Amino acid sequence: MQEIPKPKPAYPIIKISVIATKYCTDILSEILTKKAQGYKEVVAAAGDDPNKAFQLLLIEKLPELVKTQVEAVKNIKIDKITVWDSGNSQGENGNSSIANFVSGMMKTLPPLNDLFNMAGLNLFTYLKRT
Repeated sequence: MQEIPKPKPAYPIIKISVIATKYCTDILSEILTKKAQGYKEVVAAAGDDPNKAFQLLLIEKLPELVKTQVEAVKNIKIDKITVWDSGNSQGENGNSSIANFVSGMMKTLPPLNDLFNMAGLNLFTYLKRT
């Protein structure tokens, strides 16, 4: 008859788990501390203005945001747009129907301009500088 081995105590596994958790916590703490220091340096570089620091960080992420926007609309097929207007009609906001059409069309695209506005930036001013 074969002898059944005694179960090993779980203590070594628990001890390893506690050590690993402490190690991961220490690493995470170090990463967050360095990240906070980096943000502090960005704010200092922006003249101690947190809003300007936020704008700097947003501009840094802009290529990634634009890429996401492009991915969202890249498969939309628009073969041709034809607008017929005499140029005399004006909507309730004083714009011609063509202006209202173009304005409406722009609102259907992902609002990159709104993203800039939320960051306190002006997309058109930014594009003029580049």
